[in-house]
Amino acid sequence: EEEESAEPLELQALRRVQKARNEETALLALARLWQRETLRIGAKEIWGETDVLQTQQALTTLADAMLNALLHLATQSLASQNSDPAFARRVLERVAVIGLGKLGGAELGYASDWDVVFVYIESRHKEDTERIEEQYPLANRLVERVVQYGKSLSPLGAPIEIDLRLRPWGRTGALLFSPQGLLHYYHESMETWERHAALKARFVAGSSYVGHRFE
Repeated sequence: EEEESAEPLELQALRRVQKARNEETALLALARLWQRETLRIGAKEIWGETDVLQTQQALTTLADAMLNALLHLATQSLASQNSDPAFARRVLERVAVIGLGKLGGAELGYASDWDVVFVYIESRHKEDTERIEEQYPLANRLVERVVQYGKSLSPLGAPIEIDLRLRPWGRTGALLFSPQGLLHYYHESMETWERHAALKARFVAGSSYVGHRFE
């Protein structure tokens, strides 16, 4: 634990996923990481070693690391289950998570939901252009799997909520958007309260190429 704690949280979370025997042990390892870190963050605040802003930043860094690890776990799982793992990995690695609201603004509290929207750009790899119709459903399953993992963490002692309700058209909207589609919605159809959340939008996990195109 001491050697691990010297590493950035993102690497610690990924290492736990990579070392796990299966999905269940990976999620348990991530839940324990979340528990350890929230206790550490809370203790530092109680002892007066950090102020409110530093605590919010630490909780946000933890959320970013957890989301990145969950995305990695889901990618690993879906690729291994696909008849063409290399194709699946190329597609799934073009998904990015954008944080909104308190997550995007690095203002998380201990009980804050993680407000996110998922963005995706199709793989234009030479071998993938003829399989465009397969790509979106596969990427959509990735989003579903990440949300499912988030729900699975609660009974393991990590009560987090990955919240997609701030995505375009809320609960009735798609789970996955292109950066262009998302920006079009924000420019043409968004409500005032959505604009406030979107102003804090920030790339937090997944494909940096896709995520930074949205920002």
